[in-house]
Amino acid sequence: MFMARGFSAVKTNINETVLGGAARLASGPAEDVLAALLTTALPRRGGQSGIWLRNRSCGTFARVAASVSRVHKTARENVRMPDEAAYAHITHRQEAFSGAYIRAICAVTGCAIESNTLDNDKIDYTVSSRVRGRIKHKPKIDIQAKCHMRGVAAHDDIPLTIDIETYNNLRDPLLSNPRILVVVLAPEEISTWIQQSDAELILRHCAYWLSLKGLPDTENATSKTVHLPRGNIFTPAALREMMDRTSNGRELT
Repeated sequence: MFMARGFSAVKTNINETVLGGAARLASGPAEDVLAALLTTALPRRGGQSGIWLRNRSCGTFARVAASVSRVHKTARENVRMPDEAAYAHITHRQEAFSGAYIRAICAVTGCAIESNTLDNDKIDYTVSSRVRGRIKHKPKIDIQAKCHMRGVAAHDDIPLTIDIETYNNLRDPLLSNPRILVVVLAPEEISTWIQQSDAELILRHCAYWLSLKGLPDTENATSKTVHLPRGNIFTPAALREMMDRTSNGRELT
């Protein structure tokens, strides 16, 4: 008789506990909900806790588990939980993060930046300035941006494999605007890409740039590995230097 009354009380308590707003429990597997509820919701008898009821009565435990499973499903349907599928795919986040990094550098430098709506020429951004040099006025630089989740650079050069079409577009020596490859190395864990407080906003880790102009053709059919010098950090000072060199007809090296 106790078991029947106990199960009825348990079922009532489970419904009240979970459906009453137990969002934390609803976010986990049904077994976790059961484990948590058995320590709080099961009735006590003679000083014995609900764990005693679970261990001593397999039949009741099975019925409680089934009830929890049904309640757990209902709770997940009624409690709004974070859904990763509702947010951008990781590749889209990487594109946005590299773009945010480049835009931040342009903002500090004082350069305008435009994103290309059609990436059919392997160019993501065009950066322009009002610099007046001996050869050109108001130079522009085209950027192909990449973001890789591989942590902080560990060697003097950073290898990156790009597709052949990108390689050939970036190495073309007859382009009107110089082109560079900008690679942002980000942490492997997305939640650590930025650090934010009321005093600062930090973008982690670092961006590097490389000019492929004039590099030789390759017999590779699909991809080519290039190496970015670790010293080529994409900074406001580096971008100003690129603009000065471009306006005076000098190569980006």
